[in-house]
Amino acid sequence: GGDAPDAAAAADMEHQDKLVDMHVGFASASSRSGGVDDQRAAHNADQAAAFDEAAAFFASDEATPAFVEPVLRRIAACALAPALDAAADGATAGVVVDVGCGTGALVPYLFAAGLAPESYLG
Repeated sequence: GGDAPDAAAAADMEHQDKLVDMHVGFASASSRSGGVDDQRAAHNADQAAAFDEAAAFFASDEATPAFVEPVLRRIAACALAPALDAAADGATAGVVVDVGCGTGALVPYLFAAGLAPESYLG
């Protein structure tokens, strides 16, 4: 019984460490080419290579572990609540613009919360 919170905390820390390491790699890709203002094409190529290398992780179930799912469900429900309430009162459906959507981890939770796929832009 008492080990469950410790195991969950360890899994959370391991996930956070993996993401931090990945983002340090993205930053390293930027510095190798001299940054955005210096040698933009080389910088863009380095960034593309770094994100291509990370793509398999972000497409995996490991990228969104079980302990993150309740948070994503709550974010989606809270973000959509005003629009869904307005739609229930007869308002015209709008569009959700997911700025900085990254890997799209929130998208399935938005759809599960009631957002129509054609109303999503990210």
